[in-house]
Amino acid sequence: MKTPARQWRLCTEVHTRAKEARQAQIESQAEVRRAAKGITVMTYNVLSQELLARHPHLYRSHVNNLAWPQRAAGIVADVALVSKLCVGSKTGSTAESGSDSNSSAVVVCMQEVEPAAFEFFAHAFGNSLGYKGEYAKRLNNTVDGCALFYDPLRLRKIHDEKFDFHSLTEKDNIALIAIFELINPAFDSSPFSSSPLAPPAQSPIRFCIATTHLLFNTNRGLIKLAQLHSLVSRVHQLCYLHDGIDAIICGDFNMTEQSVMYHYLASGETEPYFFDEIYISGQNKLPEDGNLPYSRGSPRNHNNRSRRQGSTSQQQLQSSSPFEILEARRHHRALEQSLFRQQQTQQQQRTNTNFELSIHQQTNPNTRPPPRRQQQSPQHPLHTLQTSTGAATSTLVSPVRKFNPKAGAINSRLRDFLNGSTGILSHEFEFNDPILGNAFSGAQSTPFFTTCHAASQEMVDFLVYGGLRLCGAGDGKQQQEISGSAGSGGEFSRDVGGTQDKTNTSSIEKMRNFKLVATEYLELPKKNSQWKFDARYQMPGPGVPSDHIPIVVKFEFHEHDCNTSLPRPRFY
Repeated sequence: MKTPARQWRLCTEVHTRAKEARQAQIESQAEVRRAAKGITVMTYNVLSQELLARHPHLYRSHVNNLAWPQRAAGIVADVALVSKLCVGSKTGSTAESGSDSNSSAVVVCMQEVEPAAFEFFAHAFGNSLGYKGEYAKRLNNTVDGCALFYDPLRLRKIHDEKFDFHSLTEKDNIALIAIFELINPAFDSSPFSSSPLAPPAQSPIRFCIATTHLLFNTNRGLIKLAQLHSLVSRVHQLCYLHDGIDAIICGDFNMTEQSVMYHYLASGETEPYFFDEIYISGQNKLPEDGNLPYSRGSPRNHNNRSRRQGSTSQQQLQSSSPFEILEARRHHRALEQSLFRQQQTQQQQRTNTNFELSIHQQTNPNTRPPPRRQQQSPQHPLHTLQTSTGAATSTLVSPVRKFNPKAGAINSRLRDFLNGSTGILSHEFEFNDPILGNAFSGAQSTPFFTTCHAASQEMVDFLVYGGLRLCGAGDGKQQQEISGSAGSGGEFSRDVGGTQDKTNTSSIEKMRNFKLVATEYLELPKKNSQWKFDARYQMPGPGVPSDHIPIVVKFEFHEHDCNTSLPRPRFY
C-alpha cells in the first residue's frame, strides 16, 4: 500500500466561522502583528518492532515490509521530508513539491520508540538535520517510550521533564514535556546586542509542548481519562509559571473524536461518570438499540436499567455519540445557570419596584402610584435544546452523576482526582483542534483515520493547542479558587525542574505576549469501507513504515498585549 499524496490545507478553511471568531477576538484584544518565525509540529507513532512481533495477527497483510531496517529508513525519510517542506509550501500543493526556503523550527514527537530505535533516530537526525533529541522510556519491563527531536539552531530548550502516571493510575505510561524558546538571530547573534544603540529587546517567544502515549485498554476509560487530565494539569502548571505561554499536546491518545475524553479536551469540562467506563474512550461503541449505558452498575445490566428508566431515550439516542450527549448536557447546564441569573435579576427588580411603590405612597398618599412594569418570563432552556439535539429530555435534565463504586474499580485517590464528589471534570485551557476544527460537534464520525491494521481503522492520534482561559482581575470565582488552592499565608509551593518556589497569591497579574495560531496541516487519509476485506489498505505496507499516519501542523506566533489574570493551577 502506498498512501496518496498528502496536501497542505489551510486550517481556517475547515471552519470559516472559527476563523472569523478567532480573528475578531484577536483584533478586539490588541493590535496584531505576525512574528518573524513559526514552528511545525509532527507527531508520529512509529510502531515498536517488539510490539509488532507480539501481535502478528494485526500485521499479516504485508509481511515483506515489516523488517525494522526497512521501516526505520522510511520513518527517517518521512521526518526529513517534513523538515524540508515544513514551510514554503503553498496550500493545495503536494508534500512532494515544496521548497526548503523560509523554513521554520521543527519539533518531532514520537511514540512507541524503543531505546535502540531512539539511538538510531538520534544519530540519523543529528547527522542529516542537526536535530537533538530527548527520550522517556515507559516504566517497569516495557520496551518502548516517547521521544522528542528539535532543531537547536532555531529552538532553545528552557525546560524538559519526564512525566509518568504510575503514582496515580499504577500504569507504566509516560509523557515527555518541554518548553522551548524561539531563537531570533537578529538579536541573539548580533555583535551590537549589548550596545546602547541596539534595537529594544523583544519578549521571548516561548511555548510548551507535550507528547504522550496513553493506555490502550479499551475498557479502562477512567484510568485513561485520569492520565489525560493529569497531563493537562501539569502542562497548566508549567504554562502558568512561564507567564501563561501557549501549549501543544499531541500523541497517541487511544481515544476517538466522539468520546468522553475528546469532549473533555474540546469543551473544557465533561462528566466522567455519566457513561460506563468501557465507553469513555470511544473505542467501544454505544449499543445500537439506543439504550444509554449509564454508570449505575456493571455494563451487563444495560437492558434491565433501560426498562426501569423507560423507553423515551431508546430511539432518540440511537444515533447520538457520547460527545453529542455530553455537549447537550453541558449546554443545558449553562442555560439553566443563565435562567437562574435572570430569575434572580427579576426578583431583585420586583423588590426594587415594591420599595419604590412604598416610598411613593408614603410621600404622595393622595396620588395614583405608577404602573408596574411587566416582566417577561425567560424561555426555559429545554425548548432550545429539544430542537438542536436528538437527546431525550430525561437525559438532558437528569442530575450530574457522581462516583459510584459499582461504576469502576478505581482507588480513592483516583476517584478524588476525577472529581468524584461533584461529577464534573474540567481544565483551564482553550484548546483548538487544527484538523477537526472548533465547530466539531461529535455527532458524526470523522472521515479521517490515523491508524489502520487488521483490527481497526480509526483516528486515535490527536494534536490540540491553545492558551489558558483569561480571567478578569475582579473575578470572584477565580479569587476563590486561588485562595482555596493556596496554603497558609496566601502562598503555595511549586516545583519546576526540581526547585521549590513560593508565589504570593496576591500577585496574579500576568502578560501573555505571543499566541499560537495554526495555519496549515498536512491532510490525513480518509476512511475506506474496504479496509477489512482488502489487505492493501492495511498498514504497515509499501511506502508506509508504520501502522499510524503522522499528524503535521504548522503554527505562527501572533504578538499581542494582554494584561489580565490567568487561572491559578492546582498542584497535586
